[in-house]
Amino acid sequence: MKKISLLLFLLCVFITPVFADSSLTLEQFLRGYFSVITQNVAIPNSYTSIVPKFTNIPVKSSLYTLFQKAIYLDAFPNAKMELPLRKNITESQATTIIRRYFPNITIGDQNKLITMDWLVKTSLSLQNMQIQQIPIFAQNATSNDFLSQSELYKDVLDKLHTKYYFQSGLNQTGLLYGAIQGMVKWLNDPYTSFFPPVEANQFEDQIQGEFFGIGAYVDMEQAGIFTITATIEGSPAQKVGLLAQDRIVQVDDHIIDEKVSLNQAVQRVKWPAGTVVSLKYLRAWKLLTTKVTRAKIVVPNIESKVYTGEKNPVCLISLRLFDTHIARDFSKILGTLSSQHCSKYIFDLRNNPGGSLEEVADMLDYFVPSKSPIVAIKSRTDEQVLFAWPTAYPKLTGENIRILMNKGSASASEIFAGVVREYVPGSLLVGTQSYGKWSVQNLESYDDGSLLKYTVAKRYTWKKDVNIDGIWFTPDVKIDDVVGTGKDAILDWALRN
Repeated sequence: MKKISLLLFLLCVFITPVFADSSLTLEQFLRGYFSVITQNVAIPNSYTSIVPKFTNIPVKSSLYTLFQKAIYLDAFPNAKMELPLRKNITESQATTIIRRYFPNITIGDQNKLITMDWLVKTSLSLQNMQIQQIPIFAQNATSNDFLSQSELYKDVLDKLHTKYYFQSGLNQTGLLYGAIQGMVKWLNDPYTSFFPPVEANQFEDQIQGEFFGIGAYVDMEQAGIFTITATIEGSPAQKVGLLAQDRIVQVDDHIIDEKVSLNQAVQRVKWPAGTVVSLKYLRAWKLLTTKVTRAKIVVPNIESKVYTGEKNPVCLISLRLFDTHIARDFSKILGTLSSQHCSKYIFDLRNNPGGSLEEVADMLDYFVPSKSPIVAIKSRTDEQVLFAWPTAYPKLTGENIRILMNKGSASASEIFAGVVREYVPGSLLVGTQSYGKWSVQNLESYDDGSLLKYTVAKRYTWKKDVNIDGIWFTPDVKIDDVVGTGKDAILDWALRN
């Protein structure tokens, strides 16, 4: 296709006229780019079953259809977030998107906004690359066929169907889920899991900040050591006096030993609301017993508080999970607090297990100069870089900042802490060491309600190229909370210093 005909084709894509030298918004770029990469590719009608998760793409619109096709080709990630469609983007931001599908393209100028002329030239170069995209179902055909061709697998399945005594246990769906869970477990990756429908529903409830149970954060760093790391304010667990570091050894009649996984232990404590669970636990090696009435636990994932005193007020923002729309709520809170003239900002990330990288990146816009790189995401095939955007309110690049953290601060929380410390001079990490998880997981939902969570990449802070997966962040100021005192030593220090 000649340049002039490609330019006419791209101009026809847009609802409003676009001139060759005018800057393009993200929506205009995506419309043009998606149209180019999908026009000569055979895409089966099954692409229409794909549901884009983006919250601001109108259903049944032409843009929605383009996203369906691009997601089918794996040219764009399908994430539950709001895209900044009306913002102008730079050449480097555009080529970062393109590199997902064309990994060999060179990153462009991070300060130069893209134009229609740039899009035409780039589209021509992509066509000249003649990169052959292999359909997902055809990749690694040999390994995909191995299971069905394995004599061992077929013989075991046959023995179960013909000679296994307890026929009631031969539920076909259960055998399938068990086989998948065993396969995933064999990877020895704690962040890759397969959830059958019921467990998938519970997992999605939890990441949305709403679930049924006693309202306690738990961990199992060693097999059989099922420990409470914190209780939620106002929860049933807090009301009966459970504390961090309490080790649960029995749930009703079920003993928690090394044969019980963390997920199994959690499921025995949870569900449904109104029922009573009996717990035996160790505190300072003394065996105690309590009964807790389960309830619906709703955890607000972001809250703010202003501490006033003789000096200018100190503003605290507690971030418990980086879920959908938290970046929007974060921006609103910063707008409200801007009138308080805060002398210090405290961000409490304790027991925050992470969440959406896209949401965190949008929040980090307030700490990183516009167009500067925030974080690199390195997968098996390429590297993507997320850049900072302009913000609705003044950036906090010169503020007095304290970030509270502990062993429960993981993944996206560590990205937040690490990037702020890199870009904001004088910011301090306060508390105990973080968890040490910087890998990236995708969530794949299936028609039967099951869910696969699997690792696809690792994250690196941009300025220092730091990845702390399996290591952790060490705080600048180390402070341990004293359990059972009712005082918050970490927050108290941050308020005073």
